[in-house]
Amino acid sequence: MLIKPKLGERKSCRLLQVSRTGFRNRFKFFDKDK
Repeated sequence: MLIKPKLGERKSCRLLQVSRTGFRNRFKFFDKDK
């Protein structure tokens, strides 16, 4: 039972990282558009 929450936390952490990189890429793309 202790492993389940850990796995969920890891998944959420990874998702957060991906969203962060996505925002960065979007920012760069918009900057280039300008």
